Amino acid sequence: MRLAAMILNTAQTPLIVLPLCVNACVRNSYGLRFAVYEETEVLKFRDVEMIHINHLTRTVDLRTFPILVESRLKNLTQKLIREAQSPPTRCVSTQPPEVFEYDPTYKQKLTDDITWTNEGLDNLQEQCLVIIEVDVTLWVTIEGGAVASPPEITGAICPNNCHNNGTCVEGVCVCDHPWIGDDCSVNMNDALDLDIIGSGVPCDLNRYACNSVNLYGDNFAEVENLTCHYRNLAPNLTVIAEAVTSPAEYLNTETVVCTLPGEGLYQVAVSNNGQTTSPYQVYIIYNSYCHHCTQTEGCRTRMDICVIEGVCYENGFVNPQQKNQACRPEYSTDSWTTLRVDVIYEYRLFFLRIDGNFLVTEAENLNQFGNMQLRTNRNKKKSLTFNGVDQFLAAAHQGDQCLSDPDFCYLGVTFSFTVRFIHLGDDELYVYSSCGSNPNSVGFDLRYVNKQFIFTASTRSREWSVEFSDVKTDVFYAYQFSWSVQYGLVFYVDGLEVARTTKYTTRDVSVPTKCHIFIGTDQTRKKSAAMELEYLHILRASKDILLQLGYMIGFPELTTNPSLRVVTDSSEQAHFLCEFSQLAADVDYIVEFYVDGRMAANLTNTSSPVIAHEVDVGDLHYGSSVYCEVID
Repeated sequence: MRLAAMILNTAQTPLIVLPLCVNACVRNSYGLRFAVYEETEVLKFRDVEMIHINHLTRTVDLRTFPILVESRLKNLTQKLIREAQSPPTRCVSTQPPEVFEYDPTYKQKLTDDITWTNEGLDNLQEQCLVIIEVDVTLWVTIEGGAVASPPEITGAICPNNCHNNGTCVEGVCVCDHPWIGDDCSVNMNDALDLDIIGSGVPCDLNRYACNSVNLYGDNFAEVENLTCHYRNLAPNLTVIAEAVTSPAEYLNTETVVCTLPGEGLYQVAVSNNGQTTSPYQVYIIYNSYCHHCTQTEGCRTRMDICVIEGVCYENGFVNPQQKNQACRPEYSTDSWTTLRVDVIYEYRLFFLRIDGNFLVTEAENLNQFGNMQLRTNRNKKKSLTFNGVDQFLAAAHQGDQCLSDPDFCYLGVTFSFTVRFIHLGDDELYVYSSCGSNPNSVGFDLRYVNKQFIFTASTRSREWSVEFSDVKTDVFYAYQFSWSVQYGLVFYVDGLEVARTTKYTTRDVSVPTKCHIFIGTDQTRKKSAAMELEYLHILRASKDILLQLGYMIGFPELTTNPSLRVVTDSSEQAHFLCEFSQLAADVDYIVEFYVDGRMAANLTNTSSPVIAHEVDVGDLHYGSSVYCEVID
């Protein structure tokens, strides 16, 4: 068996026999080369696109190559094998080391360097371990009668031959002082390399478990004195306390875990011997509701919040115990502000009629494109059909920043609508869009992509998304989406909560692109949704707040059927009183009176009862039937 104990670089594709079974990736000072197994056990090296971070240009003097003659390389290889504490020959053959020779067929010695002979030895040891693990003919019977790999071989092979800084005992390096590590390659008295702490940015305890953090570096060792060292800092990053030491959790040679007391600014370092530390680095644990923090400038207190009984709340956050109270810094920064129904602004986009290029709703007029038509649908409600080609609605809403800029929706926002999808294919489409998914803007989006719906709310610094896919065509769904910074996104179908998330991704859009509001398409106007929409009700508060205030969301629905009562006055004139339970909302009630199945009167009032007089309903005859219906 011919094995190479030295690896040579070449600009060509040399043939070098290596002690590898299948594949190997060997590192050298110029980068990486990948060894590919071939049937003849001859390997071809091919350069890959990876450069060593410490790469330096090297000039090679071809005139010195003859120095590394065949005999010297061969003798050097055999000497390394012979002197190794973990003799690799025992797993392959009982023959002397001379059987492991440098391949003499390759003549050009282009490295002019003997340091990589050790790499060949390491590869040979790896080959050894593979052979004795898979070749059962080499296995022996051990204590207890079990058959296993020869322990005198597996126990004699240690990683990197313990770097000659220790003794290999049953496959484990017993290091000489002051060497430590799995392969005795680390001097415990040397300062460690510390590259980064966590993600390298301040950790928001509202989003993450920040107290325990990974430290990434090099030469960490699993030893008793592996310790974390931290110092407390002032908000401006100046040191204000002596270092405190705590045990570190070893994960691997490049990662340890340190645990900090909690919220605060720290300098953190790590040590293998408990005394000699790595350079200190800044690590900040902060509450984003209270402070703005950066890795280089420290922390500053926010001025746009409330601090109530020592707890920080962002503008619009509600009292968890009483959701009709909220943090409103413009009124008070240290106490709750009581909310009222009349401070909740809403857009009741309930369709009334189409007037030219405008769709007239209870709230305002919307621009309609594609000659859209209103109709009375199977639910006996007015609805608007989008053909999926060129029909959509648009609105500027320049007077209300919340609808296009969620940073101004201090109490959150709730969207309520009833929709029937006519067709859902493979193409992306938008039901509602104010650039919520645009990376350069802020707003809200409800879009269909990859056979699922995604509702997105994005501010200048954060983005939330919730997904759902259980949607059928030709079915009316009553959808509600609620969003607030405090409670995140919540999605309801037919009144039932089906998804909720408070998780968000961070973003930085300091000057967002301004967008209009589109229904049935997005800003590009390239694709239109095929759907039927009954109404769109937008309220500038999260659903949690609206329910606490007794606000009506969507189409108002009476809880009980109306009743008709007839009274007569002194002149014996009849009066018909349509009575019903009023809703806890400011709505107009439209009451229709029917005589013998024919609508005789249509009246509007803001409260119960609604009264129709005898003159309103016309002549009545003996046996006539009279009833009323309430449209709210």
